Amino acid sequence: MLSSQQPRDLVLRLVELAEVQLRRALNVDGILYPAGSRGVIVWCYPDGEAFEVEFFSPQPAVVTVLGQDLV
Repeated sequence: MLSSQQPRDLVLRLVELAEVQLRRALNVDGILYPAGSRGVIVWCYPDGEAFEVEFFSPQPAVVTVLGQDLV
């Protein structure tokens, strides 16, 4: 299901192993991942609304991120 907030061309780029950036800062378990943090999609949820993204900085982690928060 495509979100009405996500342009179709962006959704087509959000695939496994795609490099992405955060649109906004995320705080995950006390670790702040600032806007612009780069990561790699390692899993796409079937609904296309969320993705597991592996970040290496500021601390290595796999984080669930909504598609609307990715560029």
